[in-house]
Amino acid sequence: MNGTAARTDFRGRLEHGFVLAPGIYNAAFATLVEEAGFDCAYMTGFGTAARYGVADVGLITQSEMVANVRAICGATRLPVIADADTGYGNALNVARTVRLWERAGAAALHIEDQVFPKKCGFMRGKQVIPLDEAVAKLRAALDARNDGLVVIARTDALAVNGWEDAIARCRAFVDAGADLVFVDGIRTRDDLTTYANELAKAGLPCLYNGAFDPKEVERLGFAVQILAGVALAAVHNAATAAMQTWRNDRGTPPRRAMPLVYDGLTALIAQRAGFDACAVSIDGTAAVLGIDPAFVGIAEATANVRYIADALSIPVYAEAPPGLDTGRAAHCAAQFEAAGAAGLYRAGDPNVAGDSLALSLGAVRDALARVRRGARPTARDQLKFDELTTLLGLDDVYALEARYAIDSPR
Repeated sequence: MNGTAARTDFRGRLEHGFVLAPGIYNAAFATLVEEAGFDCAYMTGFGTAARYGVADVGLITQSEMVANVRAICGATRLPVIADADTGYGNALNVARTVRLWERAGAAALHIEDQVFPKKCGFMRGKQVIPLDEAVAKLRAALDARNDGLVVIARTDALAVNGWEDAIARCRAFVDAGADLVFVDGIRTRDDLTTYANELAKAGLPCLYNGAFDPKEVERLGFAVQILAGVALAAVHNAATAAMQTWRNDRGTPPRRAMPLVYDGLTALIAQRAGFDACAVSIDGTAAVLGIDPAFVGIAEATANVRYIADALSIPVYAEAPPGLDTGRAAHCAAQFEAAGAAGLYRAGDPNVAGDSLALSLGAVRDALARVRRGARPTARDQLKFDELTTLLGLDDVYALEARYAIDSPR
């Protein structure tokens, strides 16, 4: 589905009922959302940052985010709601972000009122910009769209200033023309009830991010629910268990174990499990990008290797695209080396211990099926937020913030 059709589809769904959008962060998972029978998908910024192997603290750039929007929208016929963080700067940057997301195929985006660099809505240490500045950035977003993009105004003021300010901001956003409003950081049922009573039931079109029962959320009057952590939880929990099994099952005598990984998150899980190296396959890169493995060139393969190598302290081995002549093979090896790869490996290498892509696809497919049939969440569906953010380096981020903090006002 092209962007115009996706936006028309999404607006129609908003007019006729409740929209439930599972969160995903690569093209392969987007196809699974469609396969499971959902009407919409959500591209999570937290997940996109995890794909690159970093915490969601404003380290991922506008260009990296829109590349993921483009890959995901190109892989599915479903409308996609895409995180756009703070818009990556002031009102001028917001306008450019809207144009980029619209051209990439997004049906909707949300822009938040945090300072830049931002943080995930469930992390401590958030700050918000003044309301008048947030409204100006929202107006820039609304003015920049030209093909029906749904603009969702997100506020992170609840954790910073409390409900009074969060409610005031949402009302101001609707007055300025926002299609929906989004209070992030809803942790408790009491917060969800307040959100519903003060805003959703008062006639404001509201989005809820969280794992409370979608049927209850719909009854409370919300227009949209995003399940931002569904794929992240499935991959993190399944890969954590499997990597340890693969690490321990090395035969007699023990052989060197090197799991296949496809992004920064699965590579970090492999490193945490105690592997001394990992491998990046062409199939894994293709799945992340939503393209046929035959179309993965040196540039695409190198970019994925670079993100994975940047996230790790263990060696990364890369599979070269097939069919390269001698000259291009030498060029590919040089590019991989410059990207941080320790060397090349061949398909069928006996040191490869397991395929995290196949594992992840199965885990996400199962998680989506459970959501689709309304099953009660199990332990494998729970997002271990603190464990995951520690893996992605959040503790180091807080330490560096404290080290370089200054007393002068923003």
